[in-house]
Amino acid sequence: MDEKVRERTKIWDTQIKRWGFYDPENKYSDLCKKGVPQEHVVELAKDNGDYLGMVLVDGNMAMDDGLTQIGDLIIGALTTPTWSAAYIGVGDSSTAEAAAQTGLQAASNKTYLAMDSTYPKRVTKQLQFKGTAAAGVASYTWQEIVVLTGNGTGKCLNRKVGAWGTKGASDSYSMEVDVNLASA
Repeated sequence: MDEKVRERTKIWDTQIKRWGFYDPENKYSDLCKKGVPQEHVVELAKDNGDYLGMVLVDGNMAMDDGLTQIGDLIIGALTTPTWSAAYIGVGDSSTAEAAAQTGLQAASNKTYLAMDSTYPKRVTKQLQFKGTAAAGVASYTWQEIVVLTGNGTGKCLNRKVGAWGTKGASDSYSMEVDVNLASA
């Protein structure tokens, strides 16, 4: 008798962190974009009374586009990796995640953040993507994020709806998406 054994495996878990700073002169956003370790930027902001806190949201949904591209890279059907110039997209849509989505769902309030210096990177089984929005950029309620291969175009790896706060015009926000690859 043939038995079918099915096992579903989750390939990753995600943590999304957003740090906020009162930053009308963009001193903290400049440090973040230059790749200064986040803990140093946070300590400096705390010392100056400019730290607005950190928001942590767990989870995400993998997008079909991104999974297809990963599969193509694995089997050699795609030889040009495009994730080295990744972007983090932020928007104000609260539309639920769906695997067929190809990017942000916001109609107008959406911004694509280039990677901070030294990102993206891999540390053992963790993929790290980090971008920073300076004062005057993306000043609206942040309710969705994506990681994608281009500035509003390209393949979308994942999407998450969450509550990362309302960014004021004098604030800078630094967003890190950590994708933790699962073993079993």
